[in-house]
Amino acid sequence: MAVQKKTTGVAVWLVERGTMLDMGTPVDWDFALELSGVTPDSLPMSALASYLTLWADLLGVEHRPVFKGIIKGCVVLRAKVGAVDRASTFSRLHNAANDQKVRPHLDSIEKLLSRDGIRSAKVSTREGQTLQLVRPAPAIERAEMTVTDSAQVDGRVFRISGKDETTSVGLIEDGTGRAISVETRSDDLARRFAQQFKGKLLRVQVNGTWTRNADGVWEPKNLRATEFEVLEDTPLVETMRSLRQALGNGWADMTASEALATWREIRFGPQEQEDVNA
Repeated sequence: MAVQKKTTGVAVWLVERGTMLDMGTPVDWDFALELSGVTPDSLPMSALASYLTLWADLLGVEHRPVFKGIIKGCVVLRAKVGAVDRASTFSRLHNAANDQKVRPHLDSIEKLLSRDGIRSAKVSTREGQTLQLVRPAPAIERAEMTVTDSAQVDGRVFRISGKDETTSVGLIEDGTGRAISVETRSDDLARRFAQQFKGKLLRVQVNGTWTRNADGVWEPKNLRATEFEVLEDTPLVETMRSLRQALGNGWADMTASEALATWREIRFGPQEQEDVNA
């Protein structure tokens, strides 16, 4: 992302030394980037350096823009380009929103405005002509959604607690490590859960609801356990060895290279097999 790019050059040199303010003396400049609703005192130095870098990118490095300070009390970043580059820079800025090569620089400024809570940024000329008005990128909003369904949860029991006729079982979900609570009103099922306390991995059948939050993550809610089975913890090597020893499976008669080639064909298809043999 452009806003994370390392900032270099005269702009940062000036910012680091606090010498960027225009104290009212005449300044020869061509274009300006004005940030609305913010002052040099309220904008962190690192953020100002980022805007300077993006402003230089928008102007075009090939046009050799030179930093010409900012207006005292406002964040209006002034820049000057060479006389022979002024017309092409004007055209670049004026058409930036519709230029596929330049538009990403505007997008980067939009994202930075959104991050810093700044209302807008205006690109203008010394004559006061507005070339672009940049507004913060809209936040991506995901509507919260809740669904009811049946599912399976794999986890290990780490907690059991009872309340009235309901037993709550805490599971550490396999793969994510997050804690998930399921409930049951069956005393028999609760006792079976208790026998698996801090034991083997379980596959629990549940009915309940899942809610998708603003970040797009589905979170389980109000899960009711109906049954579970104990999953075997047999190492994969032992499982494969037992399959190889099973009568009539076809794998036992293969050499190691033949078995690997057959597995690749099953896993990736004939095309992948041809590529491997090539």
